[in-house]
Amino acid sequence: MASGCTVPASGLVSDPLSRLPVELLLHITDYLKTTDFFAVRLCSRTLERTLRHFFLHEFFRCKYFMLTDFSLQGLLAMARHPVISKTIQTVSVSFEDFSVETCNKQATPEQAMQFLAASAQQNSFLTTGRAVQLLAAAFSLLSNLKTVEFRDWDAVMNYREGSYFEHRRSYGYHRAVKQMGDSVHYRLSSSSSDPDFESRAFPVVMAALAQSTARPPNLEVLIRSLSKGLKYTAFDLTSMLHCGVGGDSAEISTDMNGLAVLAGLRTLHLCLQFAFHSNLSRTLGLRILPFTRPFPKASVTFMPIHAWLAHCPNVEWLVLRFQSLLCEHNDVFLDALGSPLPASYPFPPGSPASPDITMPFASHLRRLDLRKLICRWEVLYALLRRLPALEHLSLQDFSLARPQTDTQTPRSIWSLMFVLLSVGIQRTELKRLTLERLGVATTCYPQPGVLELYEVLINGGYSIDLMAELDRPIRQMLKLVCIETELVGDSDDEDVNYSDLDVDEDEGEDEGEDEGGNDAGEDDEEEVDEET
Repeated sequence: MASGCTVPASGLVSDPLSRLPVELLLHITDYLKTTDFFAVRLCSRTLERTLRHFFLHEFFRCKYFMLTDFSLQGLLAMARHPVISKTIQTVSVSFEDFSVETCNKQATPEQAMQFLAASAQQNSFLTTGRAVQLLAAAFSLLSNLKTVEFRDWDAVMNYREGSYFEHRRSYGYHRAVKQMGDSVHYRLSSSSSDPDFESRAFPVVMAALAQSTARPPNLEVLIRSLSKGLKYTAFDLTSMLHCGVGGDSAEISTDMNGLAVLAGLRTLHLCLQFAFHSNLSRTLGLRILPFTRPFPKASVTFMPIHAWLAHCPNVEWLVLRFQSLLCEHNDVFLDALGSPLPASYPFPPGSPASPDITMPFASHLRRLDLRKLICRWEVLYALLRRLPALEHLSLQDFSLARPQTDTQTPRSIWSLMFVLLSVGIQRTELKRLTLERLGVATTCYPQPGVLELYEVLINGGYSIDLMAELDRPIRQMLKLVCIETELVGDSDDEDVNYSDLDVDEDEGEDEGEDEGGNDAGEDDEEEVDEET
């Protein structure tokens, strides 16, 4: 034995790295690539024990999976591991589908054959109940599951690989690419893929949650593509009312245990996609593009979503992202949140929800985020008046509608909105107001497909974050905000300070945020297989 080595009491030869302080060791390994970091852990048992917590936290606390048999088999293997199963807190399901439209024309016949086979396998995987079985079994074994997430885009940059273009992919992604070749356009957020895939995949995962023993408090749907989003078909309540774990029974439950998943939600993020309906003109009296085929009224189309929300009484943070920029749809949807469902609506037998309350969480909702939508200021103000416990309001990519016949200037619309907010806040607990990329838009099209849009500058910038102080409530801060508007591509409007507007506050009172990791490549998947 070399004279410079010492033998500890355990009988193992110590190494210099294991004698370093944990903070210094973490600082060194933070700069290593994924494969090198794995190699360091295998140098000695002492290093493995020292780095175990940080390894599990980085690579297993949040994991991304595709709705394929191989990917979900990996999830089930991790869920069966005694240590990894306790580490996973977030399961992210990616909306990656093998749509025929995403297959590159330059793919070889062999690659195209592999792609079409994968497309058929994924379709049967979802429709036969196999996906529900695997997900339900895995969810039941994840004792610390807190968040189930859906997304159509890659995770944050894999900084260990040292390249901005090296993203963290879903488990099984690199295996699929290796089989089909790089010439196959199999990537996230593809606008040419199946536009209904999200609405088919969402109820599959919700049915698996209902059939499992997991009750995560957070449900997040993150969709960036404006051509995609959850349609009303994604909010079928009966898919969550099947007995048995893993699809052992196909009978409808009478004790509503499946709906306990919705009752346990505290955070809810949804991306909604509304279809266009021609007879909105009869609903709102607005001029819209003509269609020859008859469609049901928009308010009827939204009812499944409202009925689904009626079973979420404990939500404290609600995020609604509207993938449609049609003001008519958004107005109808937000208006109906405060309206009762018709008595004829087919609620599941024994449902605990009340058809008279489409937003049972309104009395205790703490935070509301509205993103990517256009609506009338009356609709927004009426919605905020229904939320007395609101503490944080966030508006992002949000535009107020101005009909072409309206004589108000674009800047005066937001000025009026701020005045009403300053008056209405006195009835709420609002402590924070976040505004990003606001605008004013016309509600009728001068030409088909053309929308006149004004940008709103708040104190000279495109965003503002107001937080209440002990001696300065937000309603006083709003009176000091300077608003400017300019037509996109033009700038003719003058500054306006809406505090100059004369509003009787007393009269108003009488009226009433990826962390964690996924596998960084095929090497990671092999390493995970060894670990599990």
